[in-house]
Amino acid sequence: MARLFVALLLFCTINSWAQNLTCKKALTLLNSELTQSKEPTITCLYFFRNVGEQRFINTSEWKKSLYHIERIASTSRGTYYVQLCTEIGTQLSLKSNHNEAYYFLYKARTSIKSHPQKDKRFLKSYHQTIGLSYYHFKCYYLARKHLNIVNSFSGLDDRERIGVLNTIGLINRDQGYSDSSKFYFEKALKIAQKLNHTPWIGVLSGNLGHYYWSKNQLSDARKLLETDYRLSMLNHQAESALNALSILILIDLKEGKKEAARTKIKLFKPLQSSNLSLSSKRLCLNAILSLQEADADYKGAFESYRQITRYTDIINQSKDLKNIRQTAFKIDFERKRIENRLLNSKKKNSELLAKSFIVVSILIIILFFVFLLFNRKRRIREREIATLKHQQIEKELLSSENEMHLILSKLIEKNELIEHLLEEINRVPHSSQESNSEERSQLLEKIQSYSLVTDDQWFAFKKVFEKLNPNFYGRLFDIKPDLTNAEIRLLTLIKLNLSNMEMAKALGISADSVRKTSLRLRKKLGMNAQEDLVRLVLSL
Repeated sequence: MARLFVALLLFCTINSWAQNLTCKKALTLLNSELTQSKEPTITCLYFFRNVGEQRFINTSEWKKSLYHIERIASTSRGTYYVQLCTEIGTQLSLKSNHNEAYYFLYKARTSIKSHPQKDKRFLKSYHQTIGLSYYHFKCYYLARKHLNIVNSFSGLDDRERIGVLNTIGLINRDQGYSDSSKFYFEKALKIAQKLNHTPWIGVLSGNLGHYYWSKNQLSDARKLLETDYRLSMLNHQAESALNALSILILIDLKEGKKEAARTKIKLFKPLQSSNLSLSSKRLCLNAILSLQEADADYKGAFESYRQITRYTDIINQSKDLKNIRQTAFKIDFERKRIENRLLNSKKKNSELLAKSFIVVSILIIILFFVFLLFNRKRRIREREIATLKHQQIEKELLSSENEMHLILSKLIEKNELIEHLLEEINRVPHSSQESNSEERSQLLEKIQSYSLVTDDQWFAFKKVFEKLNPNFYGRLFDIKPDLTNAEIRLLTLIKLNLSNMEMAKALGISADSVRKTSLRLRKKLGMNAQEDLVRLVLSL
């Protein structure tokens, strides 16, 4: 209701000004409305919608007011700022004021990047208008990008979709992607035929006919261009009909149908007018030239050729001049944009300089105290961690040592049990009686059920041993790489400072076997005394 009231108030007030508005009067009216507005951008938007160009004394005053309306709205950067810039840009584009439109579309683009919009309904119009603007400036990549976004909108009206697809096709054609342009023209033509929209059917038939003509597919080109000519005549589009007729004459001449070409040339006169573009005039002359050459009318052909050359020169000069103006506009626009950015940057820098100095000074003081506090806490924490680590290491070493002694004691207990069982076997008389033999077998089976330092036991023992003696085996292999498993196990037990009897029990062998293994090991290491071997192992 509030928005409706504002719109009605604006409408009534503006009507009182009739058609004698100037930029100054319009701004006075807008400022009076802004004093009662809670949302300046929506007030500016409604003002723009209700105050059209026809209410101003001339177009120049209207355009001047648009820049002022945008500046007023930009100060608040409200919800409807981007929509206002988009609608102004769209209005200017529809009136072929592309340079002025680009300024407002650029403002909308910048605001969208920095302030994502919650209400996205107007974005379709934004992408469509800025896409057409980029197409006008021959920025084909950006034009295609924005128009593809428009084409992706699910709620896009079919008539709007036809226009978007046709423009993408024209972009691809201008860039030399003729097959891609054909795809978009055909897609748009299907929608137009479904709607039975004769103006668009004529335009798209002409575009596709031009494509097939460029590919020398004369039959397909003829059908489409005849449709274009017929519908253009029906919709009183003289220039479009003339262009289609010109290419149809060229097709007739290529197919050797000179009489059909002469008949079509007679249709030129009613369609020609002073409003024809130079491109259309040149196309008509090109058709006439082709017929004159076919009739061997070289004098007339020469005159037509001179006229075509003159039109071509004028068209090329106009294109060059347009390109120069567009380039100059873009350069000037970018220069002004950079200058404004630099001015804003300098202003912000000067405002921030004093504040930055104070803030930096405060931060340095705070950081200094934080550093002192942090450093103190870090030292305390390091001491605590070092104490905990030392306690943990001692605990792990003690645990490992207990675990290793437990493994050794179990091995020794097993081997003592085995010795006891062997003594029982020896006490059993060697007899051939079945009962004695059976009892002896049971005892042997019981002995075999006990493993003497198996791989699993050795792995568990070795794992614990390495915790207590890190890199023991590495240093051992550095001295003698070709040690056997039996020798390694013996050296491990020597490191634990066990007696020969304890080592024999742990390994499940006799004390004599331990002495023999030790003797072989000393010879391999080039040592004479057992004390030398023990001293070497304990030093590792």
